[in-house]
Amino acid sequence: MRKLFWVLLGVAAIPVSGVIYQKLCAWRDRRRYCTLGRLVRLPTSTVYLYDVGPLHQDSTTGVTVLFESGIGATSQNWIAIQRAIAAHSRAVSYDRAGLGWSSAATCTPTPEHLAGELRALLAESKISGPYLLVAHSFGGLVARRFAADYPAHVLGLVLVDPMRPDDWPPLADAAEASVSRGIRLARGGHIAACVGLSRLFMRSTLLGSRRIARLLCRLGGEPTQNLMERILCEVGKMPPEVWPSVVANWSRPQFYRTVEAYLRSIPETAIAMHAAPPLSLPVTVLTPITATPLTNSQLRAISSNAQQLIAPASAHWIHLDEPELVLAAIRELLANVALPSETSTVG
Repeated sequence: MRKLFWVLLGVAAIPVSGVIYQKLCAWRDRRRYCTLGRLVRLPTSTVYLYDVGPLHQDSTTGVTVLFESGIGATSQNWIAIQRAIAAHSRAVSYDRAGLGWSSAATCTPTPEHLAGELRALLAESKISGPYLLVAHSFGGLVARRFAADYPAHVLGLVLVDPMRPDDWPPLADAAEASVSRGIRLARGGHIAACVGLSRLFMRSTLLGSRRIARLLCRLGGEPTQNLMERILCEVGKMPPEVWPSVVANWSRPQFYRTVEAYLRSIPETAIAMHAAPPLSLPVTVLTPITATPLTNSQLRAISSNAQQLIAPASAHWIHLDEPELVLAAIRELLANVALPSETSTVG
């Protein structure tokens, strides 16, 4: 009986130790990595903001370039491009609520709500326009909604392989299984993150010998193996200096809860954005060679003034595969759009 007691105690100590390990490391991560930008307190959340550019308050172009990330991505995705743009324009990226270093989300993550939170962030931070929005994937829907709600403050958009509402449920039943699978993986990821397993996996994959990651892949099967390959493929293209921060962000239980919320909101998002009227602003859409190009009618549904460029050597993450194409698209819009007579901050 005594032996059984010690066995049960040892088994119980494993997850408890994992929880303590995760909490201590998360505390250390915030002190170590959450220093590049600043935290902005809003009524509903605290948002991490990275703001760079000439004089930090103005720019030689007179435009503020805003970067919007994909569904589970953070400001770290844009750091190389953002710094390049900051040589001539104020360049701003941020972590949406629930992602990166921002606090947990309090609203359903639909483009309507997220565009409102971006407006509140810009007003509170006193980041003046006019704005040029650069957005990837799901972030393209947020950028489109922001431009539709505040057209007087937006000069144009660069959409990097933007999410297409017609490709997702309920408009596309075939994608429903993919969304359901993603929700299940996010749930499992949350449990693994709470006991430190996500952290061990991420650190081994990006910062270690990958021995622990391979062991966890054998235990987790094909989904875990696919995750490791995706991390190596995508995150590996970011500057190595941001890898520890990416590991920290993807190790947080909050990250997986947020991704699950995004996936659950996809039907509402798809319906709303499918019915959204087209913009009249200049829009450049970058489409990877691996995707079916948008038709003229699809482009017109985004904006009456939209053009499409094909990225010849890219998959979904064009800004990591061919950053020079994204930079060129941003610079072309900056050179060609007409500035309003006065700058303003959305309020």
